[in-house]
This record gives sequence, structure tokens and C-alpha cells, in this order.
Amino acid sequence: MTATAALEVEGLSKSFGDVAAVDDVHLRIDGSEFLGLVGPSGCGKTTTLRMLAGLERPDTGVVRIGGKPATDLPPRSRDTNIVFQDLVLFPHMSVAENVGYGLARQGIDGDRRRRRVEEALELVSLPSYGDRDPAALSGGQKQRVALARALVNDPTVLLLDEPLSSLDRALREEMQSELKRIQRESGTAFLYVTHDQESAMSMSDRIGVMREGRIVDIGTPEELYGRPKTQFVADFLGGATTLRGDVTAVDGDRAAVETALGGFEAAASRSDPSVGETVTVVIRPESVSVGEGPFSGTVRRLAYKGFYRQVTVETGDGGTLAARTAVDSRTTPDRPAGGGGMATGDRIRFAIDRAVIVDDEDE
Repeated sequence: MTATAALEVEGLSKSFGDVAAVDDVHLRIDGSEFLGLVGPSGCGKTTTLRMLAGLERPDTGVVRIGGKPATDLPPRSRDTNIVFQDLVLFPHMSVAENVGYGLARQGIDGDRRRRRVEEALELVSLPSYGDRDPAALSGGQKQRVALARALVNDPTVLLLDEPLSSLDRALREEMQSELKRIQRESGTAFLYVTHDQESAMSMSDRIGVMREGRIVDIGTPEELYGRPKTQFVADFLGGATTLRGDVTAVDGDRAAVETALGGFEAAASRSDPSVGETVTVVIRPESVSVGEGPFSGTVRRLAYKGFYRQVTVETGDGGTLAARTAVDSRTTPDRPAGGGGMATGDRIRFAIDRAVIVDDEDE
């Protein structure tokens, strides 16, 4: 027997004038799943979230929350809560009063409300902060209070709209770990909307990638990064070199591909290429080994990234390929530290360790 989904969406669409903001979105989130929804600005992810929260009415489609119809319900009647990018903590209330505000509106008072507020603050690691003034809190602490307030009602789904985007990098990374811990301990389904691929990859059980109002791919972070469906997904989740080539042989889920660069093997991803077919191949920078190999090129750019150096190589076919090398302590005036002994203009050899055939964009 299939378990009831925390959230189901079928054929959700929304237009503003002649612009289709959301176009036939289908989505399912299981009971305790953390699902990230990512995409470039204007792709429709926030409009989707607002329709799920009841803040926008869809033109077409069905929304079910905990197996129950919710398409026509107002926000207050849906078993969801939402955490926005811009936190709204009531300045005239203490932390505990902020967290318990929704319970008070439901008529839950006295010891029952106090216990639930204490449990929510314990969940977000702020057990002794109930009497504090929100103005005295740090940015990360305010985020935790907002989460406690959203979770205190025990919603079936918690909707999060870019809640970490205003934090600095160090605090954002800390809160990513905390968000995942809180989600696991609460057992609540999270739908996390963001344009930050890195945060979605680090927290999500699955990720949906949106483009022009549609979800164009969905899967685990490992699936989407290692076997992206299209070039757009590959580029959006980390960047990749793209080549066109002809399939010369197929063996199970592997194919030999002849490109302008040369021939090499590629994983067939989720498509089934046939011999003679022209396909698109993507190569991640970390899948290129610099130093030895059948291919050669000229170093055109070196970018130091801390624990690795990004290398842009001009290949013999006139194209470019991105690679990564480990940092190196050797340094001379024309060969900066971390360059692996390389400098711009050097001729190098390289090998392609892994490549993936992806579907053409119009498929």
C-alpha cells in the first residue's frame, strides 16, 4: 500500500497576463522528505510556492496536502506553514510569544501552549531564549525563531522561500546543517525554494529543477549532478563542458562517442542512444585529469579557488574545456601557488575520466 504523500501537485499552472509563470507542474513530496526546488530567477518557483501556501490561486491544477484536497482552501485552512526570505518577528513580543502566536490564535493557552513553545525552541536549539527580545538576537537566531514559530503547529508541509539568502556565507552554511537536522528531528516534510544550487544540493533528499515554469528534472542530488537529464540541468547544478558527437558503439549503459576533440566513452544517462545518432555530451571539470592522456590543449586561464584551481583549456578543435587541479605550493613569478606547476599559455595533456550523454533540450 502506497503511503499518503505530504504534498501532491497535479497540472498546476498560473499565468499573469500573457506570461505563463507556472506551466503544468507535477510534484510529490513524501511524509518526511526534504525537497529542494531550484531554478534561475523568474522560473516560477516562488509562484509555485505561493500557490501551495494558498497565497495565489492557480489557473488550473490540483493540490493535495496529507491526501486531502487543498486547491480551494485559504492559507489559514491549509496544513502548511511558510518561512519567507524577509523574517517578520513581532518586535513588541518576546521570543516565546512570537513562537506561540499561532497557537494563541487557535485558542491554545496555558500550560499546553507553554509546553509546545518550549518543545519548539528546544528543537531549534534555543531552549533558554523564550524571554528574550527579538531585537537582541543575531540573524541566525532570528531564523531559528522563525522556524520554531512555523513548526510549533506541526504542519504537514513546511514551505521555505529563500530563508537563508540574507545571511553571510559562514552563517548560511551553519544554518544549512541546522535546517537539515531540524527537518529530520521534526519529521516534517520541507519544500525549500532557492536559486542557490549549493544549499539545495547539501540539504535536499531530492531536487526539482525548474525552467520557464516547468520542472524539467527531479531526482537525488547525486542523480542530478552525476546523470543530468539535459545540458541546462548540468550547467545549473555545477557547470560542465558540452560537446556534440556521433555515437559509434553502444554497450549497455555505455557508448563510444566521436567528437571534434576525439573519441571517448560516455555514460548513456537516462536516454538510450543508438549507433549513428548525434548526441550532446557533458563533462564535469573534476572528470578531467590533467597531466597525461590522449588529448592536448593550451591553458588559457587559471582561477585559484582555494583547495583547487579551475583550468580553462583551449582544445585543438577551437573549443574550450574546464578542468580542476589540486593546489600546489610551488610558485615562481609566472607560475602562481596552487597552479600545479602550470601557467597561462602552457601546452598540457589531459584525459576524460567520465562523460555523460544528455537529452537534447527540446526533448
